Amino acid sequence: MKLPREFPDVKASTCTACGDCLRICPTQCLELIRRIAWLPRPMDCVSCAACVWVCPVDAITMTDLGPSTTAMVPPVNSAWP
Repeated sequence: MKLPREFPDVKASTCTACGDCLRICPTQCLELIRRIAWLPRPMDCVSCAACVWVCPVDAITMTDLGPSTTAMVPPVNSAWP
């Protein structure tokens, strides 16, 4: 199964753990861990960027992981605590 090319990238220092991104995600692939949103199930992400648009502090951007990534992807967070 091929993964989408772009994934949410959460800037840990900016994330307020409000949970808006979790609630809007159509595939429920985001989780809050240590009060930071992250993507534990990248294969479920459909790269819709709804989380980017709903984030009130602009802590989420979409990150291009390159063409046709097929391996499991570790958390793509900017600063993992």
